[in-house]
Amino acid sequence: MVAVGPFRSLRPTADSAQRVLALPYDVMNVAEAREMAVGRPDSFLHVSRAEIDLDESTNPYDDAVYARSGAALTEFINRGVLRLDDEPTVSVYRMRMGDLEQVGLVLAASVDDYEAGIIRKHELTRPDKENDRVRHIEGVGAHDEPVFLLSPPDERIASFLDAVVTGAPANYAAVSEMGISHEVWVVSDAGQINTVVSAIADMPALYIADGHHRSAAAQRVRDARREQHGADADLGTADQFLAVVVPADQVTLMPYHRAVADLSGLTSAQFLAAVGESFAVEAVGEAIAPTSLREFGMYYDGQWYRLRSTIEHADDVLDVDVLQADLLEPVLGIGDPRRDQRLHFVGGIRGLPELERLVDEGHDAVSFSLMPTSVAQLVAVADRGEIMPPKSTWFEPKLGSGLFLHPLPERLPAS
Repeated sequence: MVAVGPFRSLRPTADSAQRVLALPYDVMNVAEAREMAVGRPDSFLHVSRAEIDLDESTNPYDDAVYARSGAALTEFINRGVLRLDDEPTVSVYRMRMGDLEQVGLVLAASVDDYEAGIIRKHELTRPDKENDRVRHIEGVGAHDEPVFLLSPPDERIASFLDAVVTGAPANYAAVSEMGISHEVWVVSDAGQINTVVSAIADMPALYIADGHHRSAAAQRVRDARREQHGADADLGTADQFLAVVVPADQVTLMPYHRAVADLSGLTSAQFLAAVGESFAVEAVGEAIAPTSLREFGMYYDGQWYRLRSTIEHADDVLDVDVLQADLLEPVLGIGDPRRDQRLHFVGGIRGLPELERLVDEGHDAVSFSLMPTSVAQLVAVADRGEIMPPKSTWFEPKLGSGLFLHPLPERLPAS
């Protein structure tokens, strides 16, 4: 049984939403965030990337950054940029990017479910990134960046989402600098909320699409408060975290490509010969976007090649693992894709031209295009309790930042 529920959200007003909306905190560097926030005092970047308002020499992990994030959120509330719901609600959240549309539910998810594996993961987390998210959540006093969860398709959820988005205008909306539309409908009716909560409760599991570090950090925040107040203490909203739950048939996965800085000392002839030991290699006249399993594109020395694996692999082995096991490690010496600085990851939204640019401009020696991992593959890996290689999934469109926050007890009025 999956436990989700309504909560009292901190959210922008209809008038402030456009000013508040920001890209997720982790898709830009500090310099880019600082530039994006110029002339935008209400941009949520002042909360999510508070180092932009401190001296440029400030370490982004300095205590002052987390304190500034909390102070910025307080200022947003005091100025009326963000307001607290009067009662617990759920929200319907629609994103549109060109022809892509994604509709989901904004809910409070259970830390217990994450700990028990009912909310299932497919990635390892890094302690340094967990630490950063723990300190940020505690500094802000809220979960301010949602975890993106996938749910099995469900007719009750589908009917509910369709009725909401076609029944009335959104309560607030904004369009990002990338042209992505974000619309939010607030649902406070107890009957409608119960329909959603009951439908999700019947599901066997939910799956993390994006937000593994935020989920792990939510558990650590909860555990620290249990240690402080006692195992049986009522921790209120600290037992939950902010989630956007999207039916799996609503999401779009794009490929996550690879590029490698050098040929690990091989000559051109040696490299191509080594690749040919595990792949059928065919020179082609156009960029390769693979359309079948075990097929890859390779861009090298101004030329695209189609690679087809000639090594037998089990059906449940991901293409990204095939490329790693049969080419990146044995040919190019990439032993640990999580740590090797020679390996670069290229998100699918940047596409094949970026793979060509990296090689043509000399940033990398060779690049590889892959098919996107499918939702079914992600679910199967998570259900087996296994871990995907780093940078295996790229979801679009990305969730916005600042459109809804899940306050911890210190941000709520005393009962």
